[in-house]
Amino acid sequence: MKKSFILASLIAASTSMMATNLEYFGGVDLSRADADVKDTINLTGGTLNLGGTSYNTIGSESMSYSSKDTSPAYKLGIILDETHRIYLKYGKYDGENSSEMKITTLNYDYMFSNLKNELKIVPYIGAFLGHGKLETEVGDGSGNVYGLDAGFVVPITKNIEFDFNLAYMKSNIDTSTNWSNINGSYGNATLTNVSGSYDVEVRNATIANFGINFKF
Repeated sequence: MKKSFILASLIAASTSMMATNLEYFGGVDLSRADADVKDTINLTGGTLNLGGTSYNTIGSESMSYSSKDTSPAYKLGIILDETHRIYLKYGKYDGENSSEMKITTLNYDYMFSNLKNELKIVPYIGAFLGHGKLETEVGDGSGNVYGLDAGFVVPITKNIEFDFNLAYMKSNIDTSTNWSNINGSYGNATLTNVSGSYDVEVRNATIANFGINFKF
């Protein structure tokens, strides 16, 4: 009796999975990222002689700026019942001063397939989380990313569609470098036992995507 029940359960589960409309897809986006970046220099000791006047090098100075780049981003995933889209996405963006940011995320989009109009446009909303890596002249760092997106797809053929979306990403990606007891002369400036650190932090980003998907 027990074996019969297990067998019946397996058959029911298999039938349910077969009834699910499962599609695989891959795609590439032209991705435009506008990142909010903060640089901070902290001086913790030493002296600076400038034009014959000495200054204690203790203090902090920050600068925020926007770093923009357009590059391809790649995605690969599945669509369940034309409604639930789950996929991995990878993008690499160049920044200021030869820096580079690499973002890998796991994305979920809810497709409003029941709202198709005459043009068969399907809107969607979604969320994502993942990992980011930052490479700069002062060092490498990493952190977590997460955010929301919204957009729509436009079918071209049965297996090809255009995809447009706008995403907002929060992150704690940062990198830093430290130095101590720097001595030397640079022009009319002389450093004596100067110590401190330099930090680069990516705080958030707005990312616009225009892409094409292939279902298979």
